[in-house]
Amino acid sequence: MSVKVRTVLIVLFAMVVFHSVLAVRGVALSDEGVTEFCITTDPHDQKSPAIYEDVVVWQDKRNGNWDIYGYNLKTQTEFQITQNPEDQKNPAIYSNIVVYEDHRNDTNAIYGYNLLTHKEFPISIGSGIKSLPQIYEDMVVWTDPRNEDFNIYGYNLKTKEEFQIATGSDYQMKPAIYSDIVVWEDDRHDNTRIYGYNLSTGEEFRIPTGRYFFPFGYEEYNTAIHSNIVVWTEDFFLNIYGYNLSTQEIYRIATARTRKCAHYANIPFFDFHRPAIYGDIVIWTDCRNGNEDIYGYNLLTDEEFQIITHESRQLSPALYENTVIWEDNRNGSWDIYGVELIPPFEPVQSQS
Repeated sequence: MSVKVRTVLIVLFAMVVFHSVLAVRGVALSDEGVTEFCITTDPHDQKSPAIYEDVVVWQDKRNGNWDIYGYNLKTQTEFQITQNPEDQKNPAIYSNIVVYEDHRNDTNAIYGYNLLTHKEFPISIGSGIKSLPQIYEDMVVWTDPRNEDFNIYGYNLKTKEEFQIATGSDYQMKPAIYSDIVVWEDDRHDNTRIYGYNLSTGEEFRIPTGRYFFPFGYEEYNTAIHSNIVVWTEDFFLNIYGYNLSTQEIYRIATARTRKCAHYANIPFFDFHRPAIYGDIVIWTDCRNGNEDIYGYNLLTDEEFQIITHESRQLSPALYENTVIWEDNRNGSWDIYGVELIPPFEPVQSQS
């Protein structure tokens, strides 16, 4: 055997081994390949990640209470954001502003932190358990119980004005925001549906149901929005639906199969099973393998693909451009992991 042939065989063997190792780790391989990476593996729990550009933020229990930490993917630098001895949880980030729940006064308040000035500031500190803030540009929205029911409130960081978005007599919870559109879960009809509000026009609207047969007796949860696309989870068949606000087209994206989860118990209600969307890519937690994995769907090509399939649990997926992050308990505690999606994505064969 010539040296040249032997060299080619060695290279081919190495490539096979390399792809096999990645496949064992559970990442779907495209022709270009993908690379999974660990963001934090502190022995304490890290959960609820969010991402904007190169910055990832999460809640972290390494100090005995929940604090907010961050990590710069470009500089590979970790940093602490909050240091109050009470809990700070469920961060969201846009540009240089991080918003989060804060428990320092025995109730949940909403606070913010400027990554450039390193200054913390209150957003809403009244009574009640305010929760799950989201941010887009200068607008912050959250769930607020000040009227005895859970409602949706907002705050303009530029004008420093707070305002009502949805204050019905039933529950309105878990808002998401993109541009001037806010969407949320709404219980006004005894079954939870997805509603929206246009901040520019002041008009409220209902997102059409994804069910064409037996349209009653089921719930819609965990909404997310990017550009003109709203996505959510429907709990009867555990489908993920999408709605195009421009074309008014509704379509089924995938079935999350959460009833197959080993930890299944009211899973559709939980925020860590909320799908995420950026551009044409939708990602979600999927239990087709008996535990929670992360899968994705390309709205342009109508192809589904796997992102991470590990024997441990992967929850709370988020993405920015081609970077996907999630919380992962493969090391015994909850850590933050990520992966760079490199198209073309590998389609996943449909499974029952």
